[in-house]
Amino acid sequence: MPGTLPAELYGMQLEDGVIGAKVLREMIFYKSGFTADEHDALIELYLRHCPTDRNQRFKIPEFIGWSSVAEPWLTASARQAQAHNKPLAHFEAVRRRIAERRWFFSMLWDGLNIEVPEGSWSLDIQYRRADDKTWSGYFRFLMPIGISDDTHLAIARDVIDTVPFISGHGGYCFTFRPERKFAAFDLIYPRAQRFKGIDIEDLPKTLSHMRTQLKPPCWLNVVGHDQNVWDTSLLQQLCALPETSEARVSHGRFGTLVQLSERPNVFDINSGDFPPVSYKQYDAAIAKVRLHDIDAFSGQQFESSPEVTREWLARYSF
Repeated sequence: MPGTLPAELYGMQLEDGVIGAKVLREMIFYKSGFTADEHDALIELYLRHCPTDRNQRFKIPEFIGWSSVAEPWLTASARQAQAHNKPLAHFEAVRRRIAERRWFFSMLWDGLNIEVPEGSWSLDIQYRRADDKTWSGYFRFLMPIGISDDTHLAIARDVIDTVPFISGHGGYCFTFRPERKFAAFDLIYPRAQRFKGIDIEDLPKTLSHMRTQLKPPCWLNVVGHDQNVWDTSLLQQLCALPETSEARVSHGRFGTLVQLSERPNVFDINSGDFPPVSYKQYDAAIAKVRLHDIDAFSGQQFESSPEVTREWLARYSF
């Protein structure tokens, strides 16, 4: 079994025996919008870190399903871009969507399904309606548990020097089979109570809030440098964390990275493995802007006990 996490986290089975959820490494950033150059820069960044043999498939709105990278499906605009030797020609239709300020997604994936214990590589870049009034963007890297902490950190550091963003976070994260999401979240529910260091990502419930709020503490936490979003005093408090804890702070062109422990940890409370003081101090520093008051996460158990979602968001404040 790859990695060193409890075996159940590599694959949680639904009642019919199908794997419904598992844990991967994640690095996600939130943006108010994208330019075509930023979109391309993020794909190029991903390809620098993703092993070459894992660059297998891509997906854009113009096609149903995943296309092979080696033998790509091409739109008319992509064929024209390819004829002019334009890099990443198969994403030309997305570039046009960005120029027209339309919704879009660009996805890259190694093709390894959720059943594969080692986990998969993927990049998901999206700009979409977050609620009835708001459009929001995000880009999300998912990576196998077994990659090195240095690789995970390098991706975060590269991003904060590459594109502007609102905020971001990374570490271990519950992932799920999209077509079985409701049932998969019932698998996540009891494990989220036990493993405090694993993030829950339910973007339909959180994305509209991420323009002005921060996710609860993760192993890696990133705050953008736009002073119209974050108060200067917040960044000052975060930069002071290394004075009283093991937190480490580094700065990039577009944001500040706060690393709360030497490596990611699931923090299994059943084993008495509790987070270091840096997590509680970071949580206190962001208390006024920490994500709160969202709809209950998906799944019957979360929805039948809405207070559990609120308690999970505040789990480091107790």
